[in-house]
Amino acid sequence: MEKGELLEYLAAVCDAENAIYACDEAITALQQQEQGFIRLSRPYPPKEIKEEYHSYKYEQESKSDKMFLHVFRVLFFISFFFIFSLIPGWLLVMDLVFSFLLTATVGTFLGGYLQQVLLINKRVDKTNNQIKISTEERNRRAQEDYFKEMEKYNKACIIEEKVYAELNKEIFEKQKLRDSLKDQLYQLYAMDIIYPTFRNMVAVNQIREYIAMGVCDALEGPDGAYAQYLQDVRTNKICDSITDLRDNLMSALGTFAMTQATLVNELRQTNSNIQEINQSLNHGLSEMQRSLQAAQNATAGQFEAYMQQANSSLEKIEQSTSTAAYNQYIALRQSNVRKYLLKELQ
Repeated sequence: MEKGELLEYLAAVCDAENAIYACDEAITALQQQEQGFIRLSRPYPPKEIKEEYHSYKYEQESKSDKMFLHVFRVLFFISFFFIFSLIPGWLLVMDLVFSFLLTATVGTFLGGYLQQVLLINKRVDKTNNQIKISTEERNRRAQEDYFKEMEKYNKACIIEEKVYAELNKEIFEKQKLRDSLKDQLYQLYAMDIIYPTFRNMVAVNQIREYIAMGVCDALEGPDGAYAQYLQDVRTNKICDSITDLRDNLMSALGTFAMTQATLVNELRQTNSNIQEINQSLNHGLSEMQRSLQAAQNATAGQFEAYMQQANSSLEKIEQSTSTAAYNQYIALRQSNVRKYLLKELQ
């Protein structure tokens, strides 16, 4: 294979590998956003209010109760004294004694009974009825407030579900795109131009750089790209692990930025795109959550205004995912791969 043809093939392989990596990073970022999204707490149904009713037995006597009993005794005494005075032959002393004894026994018992029935029991019944009405009203209002809270919560949940649907849709599309790219990469590797040991993102990008820079003119041989790659890995001039290379770039050292410039540039571009979508989604989701939380605590008049703000944030989230820079990055590389495969199949 001529050098120009080899570079064209390596460019297609690198585009496929880099696009798959970008898809993986995008999927991970979107999944983290989905998992980190804190949903509103569902309102708890109100507990039924149960008041203690007053007891006839333990109701304390009021001043009017005591006054009733005293007046009743006096009237009872006078009544019997008058009755006894009509009996012929009764002495005044006997009238007084019998009237006093009847008043102290029967009068006290009957007065206490009437006091309980006419005054205390009626007062307790009236108080208990007021307590019952008050309790029922409080329970009714608590239920009404709960239904209002649930109505607001359900409306907020509709927006939350739209967010989840948008993130899941984007994740599904990226997974589908990644699978398509993997199929295309399989077709490229199936041409059996690259030795299996070097069929990974780091190796193909570095080999392409060797060929493009003129360090090597072929893949095989003692002066070929394979040999150069293995030697640079052994001498730690380059890193053969994408994870280690990414960690190195994030550190202050960045020792491989010059020796693996092609791959480093691809990683930096992907990282920049992922940071951009993360910042955009973080801002949109935070705004939306604040609006939804405020809506739950708002009055009826303020509720719609906060819901409009939440819907506006939802539109921003949808726009962020649809116009994300990694979409253009992946689409361009997939287009290059597709063009190369179509040309080779002709």
